[in-house]
Amino acid sequence: MKRSRNMIGIALVALALIALGTAPALAQSGHDLFQQALVKERADGDLRGAIGLYERIVQEFSADRALSAKALVQMGQCYEKLGSTEAEGAYRRVVREFGDQEEPVAEARTRLAALQRAAQAAEAVSITTRRVWSGMGAGISSITPDGKYGAYVDYQSTGNVALRDVATGERRLLTDGASWQEPREYAYIPKVSPDGKLVAYGWEIQGQGGHLRLVSLEGFDSRVLHAGEMCYVGPQDWSSDGRYVLAYHACKPATEGPWPFQLALVSVEDGTARVIRDLGDKPFPGTRVFSPDDRHVVYDVPVEADDGMWDIWILALDGSADVPLIQHPANDNLLGWVPGTDDVLFLSDRDGTWDAWTVQVANGRPAGAPRLLRRNMGQVDPIDFTADGSFFYSGFTRWWSTRVAPFDVATGTIHEDSAVAIRGSNFNVRWSPDGQYLALIKEEEGPGGPGASGYRRSLHIRHLTTGEEHQLGTLERTRRPQWSPDGRSILINAWNEAEEDDAYNGGVYLIDAESGKATRVMDIPEGIVWWSGLETVWSADGNAIIYTAYNEDANEGRLVWRELASGAERELYRDSGLATRTLDLAPDGRHLVFGVKDSLFGSSAAIMAGGRLMVMDLESGDSRELLAIADPGYPRVVQGVEWSPDGTHVLFTWVSLQEDRETVLWRVAADGGEPEKLWSFAEGEFEGWFTVSPDGRQIALTTFSQEEEVWVMENLKEVLAERD
Repeated sequence: MKRSRNMIGIALVALALIALGTAPALAQSGHDLFQQALVKERADGDLRGAIGLYERIVQEFSADRALSAKALVQMGQCYEKLGSTEAEGAYRRVVREFGDQEEPVAEARTRLAALQRAAQAAEAVSITTRRVWSGMGAGISSITPDGKYGAYVDYQSTGNVALRDVATGERRLLTDGASWQEPREYAYIPKVSPDGKLVAYGWEIQGQGGHLRLVSLEGFDSRVLHAGEMCYVGPQDWSSDGRYVLAYHACKPATEGPWPFQLALVSVEDGTARVIRDLGDKPFPGTRVFSPDDRHVVYDVPVEADDGMWDIWILALDGSADVPLIQHPANDNLLGWVPGTDDVLFLSDRDGTWDAWTVQVANGRPAGAPRLLRRNMGQVDPIDFTADGSFFYSGFTRWWSTRVAPFDVATGTIHEDSAVAIRGSNFNVRWSPDGQYLALIKEEEGPGGPGASGYRRSLHIRHLTTGEEHQLGTLERTRRPQWSPDGRSILINAWNEAEEDDAYNGGVYLIDAESGKATRVMDIPEGIVWWSGLETVWSADGNAIIYTAYNEDANEGRLVWRELASGAERELYRDSGLATRTLDLAPDGRHLVFGVKDSLFGSSAAIMAGGRLMVMDLESGDSRELLAIADPGYPRVVQGVEWSPDGTHVLFTWVSLQEDRETVLWRVAADGGEPEKLWSFAEGEFEGWFTVSPDGRQIALTTFSQEEEVWVMENLKEVLAERD
């Protein structure tokens, strides 16, 4: 009631001032702004809004030094509550610029000393990180309590659950029922129990969904724990007593629509599941963990605005509360709950880099502001805490290597010893029609650091003789360049953030080879992934494009002729197995090579686990099989299809997805027959692509490498204890 009366009084005074014509003067008062800022800070909890008002006071009322100093101190406190390191800058400015203001300077010095003590405590105990393992594509998702073994799925060859010794790299299988033959069966998300005796994991059977299984660390004695008809169940964490598995649970709805995702507790004793949280149609990737006392579950979810940002929530298992733990405009990803503490560890880009932060929890609520723990962690993925509180996490290093080597088109011989490497991480390389330039996509880390969302991928042009290279245009999310027949422009798939709206799904753009001006010539339809679901080639006269497109929503693959001037289209071929990246026009401008998969397993972009290379006569519309790609019982990819410059052969790369990742360049005669093996990429060079110069005398070779690195962070508990 007291607050209501005060508000009424303020309103009456404001009306009287307006009537007297003095309202503008009131709005200009620095002290009035200060009171508004305090209301935003303390009553509304709008810290960013309060900071904005404090900044206005410092800028607009600098003559009032006492007020400006007080505003800076309050600004620093707001930054502290936000967990931002900008707090220190605000306090230092008070000490440096307002020495005549005794009280604010004393407050700023006190707060600076507290921040420095916290930093010194962390340094005294010293958090240490060290890399314990690196290798190709292990995908470790859990660590044994002693930190010696990592559980993962052996997707490279078998699809079974496996254990890897993180010190030696040696591995052994725990299950043996997976198969890449149809109906395919494979495991996902293995999680080791707290006592180190069991592994919970998901198991998918093609066409039947996935269920939850258990297997001992001795291996090969698995049993089904929980299953449902057309459901997917994936373990996330174990309760500390080993009685429950926290899992995501998603079952196909009775009618068409998104699959509803739920968090559930699955009893290890009898396999019954109790739903503890409905997540609606939010995607299930994320992190979900028990609190050390098993009374709460912490989980991260995308924010409602669907802008790529995540927040962190905490759920009481007795149903008493489900509240935000970290709710911030930045992207905040849960890493885990530090064992034996009240601290939740999370990753945030709020300061412009991916840093590790902690927040204390008391009675299921945040207790105080988040605190910075370690700078520049990178965009890492959590694995597990061990029994002693060490935190295991993983990250990826990736690189595209491109080199140009002499090539004999008649014999298919590559003179690798004379190859010249192109500096930088480059892919999607294409020769200009005159053979003097290469168009390429250059991949560089953005300000957010490594990770899919942190890379810039811009179009560059490189002169082969001088080595001069420059970015063409301003687009920074580009793929699949194709030179026009006259060499004056480049067709490219791109996502232009400046054109984003609710209907935008990326587009095909025409880039002027001199000015870099981008013109959108085609919208990429909804349901098609802009960077992998559509591939283009030019018609021989440059008046039309031919494209393959795979619509995931409709499970539809189409091969289409499109006139550039009018946008008129005619369908050339339709097949749900159409592989979007296997497309090239022969030098005669009449024959088109493309790929069709026999199985819908794997990516829509390439032929995986069986398929066919096809040739179409564009004049008659007839198509024929050029080469059948046998399914060897394990995944391998056919990609990088291209006609030889003389039109006598079709070249392609064949990549084994077994652990050796062997990549081989092949060719097959244009009229069919047995394929001929030309050349093998070196060991350790994965997923090879190529493109041959127009005169057939050079070949550009691109390989991609991505290694998982497993790291451990130690002394976390000790540092947190010192800081508390």
